[in-house]
Order: sequence, then C-alpha cells, then structure tokens
Amino acid sequence: MNQSTSALVPHCRRVFSRYLENFGYSVESGTDMNAWCEEIRRQSNFVNPQFEPENLDQSDSRYVSIRNASGDLACTIAFRFFDTDDFLEDFETGYFFYDHPEAHGWERHRSGLRGKVHLDGKICSRGGLHSYDRGNCISWYITTVAYTYAIEAGARATVGNTLPKITAAQLAPRLYGYRHSQMMHPHSFPFTSGEVSLALVWITDEEMREEVRMRTQFLETSPAMDMRSTVDSFNGALMAAE
Repeated sequence: MNQSTSALVPHCRRVFSRYLENFGYSVESGTDMNAWCEEIRRQSNFVNPQFEPENLDQSDSRYVSIRNASGDLACTIAFRFFDTDDFLEDFETGYFFYDHPEAHGWERHRSGLRGKVHLDGKICSRGGLHSYDRGNCISWYITTVAYTYAIEAGARATVGNTLPKITAAQLAPRLYGYRHSQMMHPHSFPFTSGEVSLALVWITDEEMREEVRMRTQFLETSPAMDMRSTVDSFNGALMAAE
C-alpha cells in the first residue's frame, strides 16, 4: 500500500466502528473459518462452499462480523484471497469453489462471459453475506469495512456472485459497492437445486479505494441520522452528482 492508502484503511475502520458503536453495535474480524461456518449453520443459513475448510484451503480467508449490544450476530461477511491467471476459467471449471470439483459432480459452467470479463492477479472473493438485523442497511457498513481488507492485501479486484433480484434492485452498487455486473448463463451447481442464474459482480482496486474514501468522508461529515437514513443520503448524493 502507498502512504495514502495505508492511512485510509485504519481511518475507515475507526470511523465505521465508532459510528456503529453509537447504535450499540461492535465490529470484529477473524480467520477461524471453521468457527464462522459453524455459527452460520446455527442460524440455519446456507454456507458458501468456497469458505468450507473441507473444500478449499482457508489460510487466506477472513470474516468480518457486526454484533449487537447483546452479542448476537447482526451481520457477517466472508472473503478469501487467491492468485489466478484467469478468474473466469477457475469459476467455470469449479476450482473457484472446490479443490476437487469433479468429486462434487461439477459440470463445466458455460457462463457466456468470455470476452466480457477479464480478471486476474490477486483476487478478493467475497460471499457469505448474512444480515439478521434488517431495515437499517447494515450491509452497507459491513461491506465497506470488508473492502479495507482487500485494499490492505493489495487485491486487484473484489468479486462476488449474486441473484438477479439483487442486481435488479440495484443493491449490488447501492449497498455492496460493486461497480460492474454481468449476468451468467443458467447453470446447475452442486450446491443448488436445479439451474440458477447468477450475476458476476466486481469492483477494481482503484474503485475500491475511491468507494471507501467516499463512504468514510460522508460518514464523518453527515449530520446525525439513523443508519438507514445515512445510507439513503449517501446514495442520494451520488445520484445527484451523476
């Protein structure tokens, strides 16, 4: 990281942690993915297979969680870092999710994104976003903090995959900060019931720094509001500037 980036990361974490403390929340981060998966299962939620230790090496994985005043999980997100010469090839062949995709019955995914998506180098793959305190846009806060780890690690991009209803509702850019989106062809994954259509969403390293800087500055200078109103005001300011 350069000097300005190295200052941005801890500053963002301080600003967001202090803001969330005003509403009785605390932010934590860790690398024990076994414990993270177990906690998600206790909530009866789907665990993204790329974060299962039996599927992939988790030595470069991490989670960020937000807890309420009672210590209950309010929101959490997981992400992992890996180097690749061709992200799309890893995704289509199943190595994005499994060390041995054939053992899980993986069939090659013809995504339809050849020539449209070019991602390589160090990638931050984000997934496993679970929000339990609904209605306050808490996902906006946790994804911002998650970006600081991708910036700190020198990732060239953060990627995710999501359902069409998420992209149609503009949640990918407005809450999660992604700048790019491409729909993939339907595919039957080993962890889904039948064919599903997913969208590949991503944001580049320069865009991550810009997004984190804008969100942090806005949070520092915005008038005292509830969590949802703050996010609505941020998105309103962005749209007014377009």
